[in-house]
Amino acid sequence: MSPRVSIIIVKYQAEQYLKRCLVSLRPIKIPHEIIIIDNNIINRGYSAGNNLGAQKAKGKYLFILNPDTVVAPGAIEKLVAYLDRFPHVGIVAPTLLDTQKQRYPLQGSGPLTPLAAIFALSFINKLFPHNPVSRKYWHPHTLTVVPGTAFLIRKQIYDQLGG
Repeated sequence: MSPRVSIIIVKYQAEQYLKRCLVSLRPIKIPHEIIIIDNNIINRGYSAGNNLGAQKAKGKYLFILNPDTVVAPGAIEKLVAYLDRFPHVGIVAPTLLDTQKQRYPLQGSGPLTPLAAIFALSFINKLFPHNPVSRKYWHPHTLTVVPGTAFLIRKQIYDQLGG
């Protein structure tokens, strides 16, 4: 069975992180392949490494992933399901969490206003996670930039853009 997702990891002096990253990918339930580009011998750079991985990829989707990232169970499946459900969407990115499982600020969120900061980024959101200000701040929406740490893109679009 051919892979639906090609996971591309560009590694440069990240051996201590890569094993944890790969272990986190074991539970993936959809057909996938993992392509590791080793930049230790020749450092092509992050973009060129991803482009090389994409050339080798057989999946319908490319999941670009930093080697120091741990993927939560079910995350890739949710991203794939989103692109399957919304064919007009070309790229999706997961919410990135730090080691304390707190969201990194200003990623895939709405505009940060004082009101949004009070309701979405404070203890108020923990007490009332479905308040309308937080829902508006954290809802899926169109972005001009996604974090390069982890994102899923349709291979066809990646190729059309030239990598």
